[in-house]
Amino acid sequence: MAAELREVYEPATPPEPEQLLSECTPFEDALEAGATIAVTGGQYAGRSSVLEYAADALETTQTRLDPGESTGGLAVEADPLVVDNCQHLYTRAVDGFDRLQETLTAIANSDGTVVTGWNDLAWSYLDRIEAIDKVFDEHVSIQALSADELEAYLRERREIPTIEEDTLGDSIVSSETYTTGWREVTLPKIDFGVLNDQLWPTQNPAQAFFARLCSLSRGNPGVALALFDQLTGGPVSPSDLTTPSIDVEETGVFLLRLLLGNERAAPELLADRVGGQFDRLVGRLTRAGITTRGGDSLMLTPTGVPTALDQVERRRII
Repeated sequence: MAAELREVYEPATPPEPEQLLSECTPFEDALEAGATIAVTGGQYAGRSSVLEYAADALETTQTRLDPGESTGGLAVEADPLVVDNCQHLYTRAVDGFDRLQETLTAIANSDGTVVTGWNDLAWSYLDRIEAIDKVFDEHVSIQALSADELEAYLRERREIPTIEEDTLGDSIVSSETYTTGWREVTLPKIDFGVLNDQLWPTQNPAQAFFARLCSLSRGNPGVALALFDQLTGGPVSPSDLTTPSIDVEETGVFLLRLLLGNERAAPELLADRVGGQFDRLVGRLTRAGITTRGGDSLMLTPTGVPTALDQVERRRII
């Protein structure tokens, strides 16, 4: 049985592919040549925009894999084929790579045009253990936008209020609660982004604002837009831009890593991987604004992505 596909709904307003790819010409040449292509990028970073561009160029419809219990590899007989969310072809479990290996074999032997989309963290993990990069004729990555590019992106889509300088004071120091065993300890926390702006101020508050937005979002346009949309009214200053704050133990970090790589996952499958703490962890993460439900799936919110990345990188979970 081939892996289940479902049609992609109309995307939001991501940047154009020319903005998301460092070089668009090799991608266009690969499409024209009928190559097998892998497109990698993070959640909310605009990967679907690039795949939609490919589908339009090939006069076909973009589809995507849905998380779930489907068995069998991806059917690549359709020519051309444009499919996103290929990270759902595997699970980190015993026999969890069978569908992926079946699909990679089919792609390697395909004579047609196959364009696949992958979460970038899942791709990095799979390339280390399966060398999947060697299967495709072309691999293109979604690039992070610069502060100037994010500013242009937001100004095209939102009304930007007056941006003021941060004032030196309590905004530099906040607090964060850490869980150690059964105890919760609240400790002071320095916002180094604000401190940096105070020590080396810029004459242009807007420049400082979008630099901080770029730093927090890591150049991810979907995340940047969500961080901006948290602001209410105006005027605004750089320190008004914040991400959710939480500290979880190793099991929680592992859950965040699974969500970062899968983007969307069935709660029952996550619970099987995480264990008895799953419901409590999801409750904490949801209250903090880091996770949410999307249909039958659990997923990270756009503003929760930077927090999840920080937690995973700090614990060095792969």
